[in-house]
Amino acid sequence: MDAFPDINFLTISTNTVEQQQDWCAAEGVTKMKLLSDKDGSLGKKVGIFVEDGNVDARSIWILNPNGEVAYRELIIEQTNEPNYQAALEFLNKDK
Repeated sequence: MDAFPDINFLTISTNTVEQQQDWCAAEGVTKMKLLSDKDGSLGKKVGIFVEDGNVDARSIWILNPNGEVAYRELIIEQTNEPNYQAALEFLNKDK
């Protein structure tokens, strides 16, 4: 993320901000704004809330400067991680 100083990276999760901070510390992630969707309201609005687990589905969203979705990956099997490398490659193509 340090290679993209003009991009705001956010993590929005049904976990608490404190739980997210613990994960970031363990993974060495520093340039990330953390937001909690504990009640699932954002997930419900964008259609990624998973009722069975009471969580937002794992996904990556990249918005352009106009706020339009330019890239999106939605993970169906929640034990899988998104393809972070593909998202970074998408960001690099415009550098």
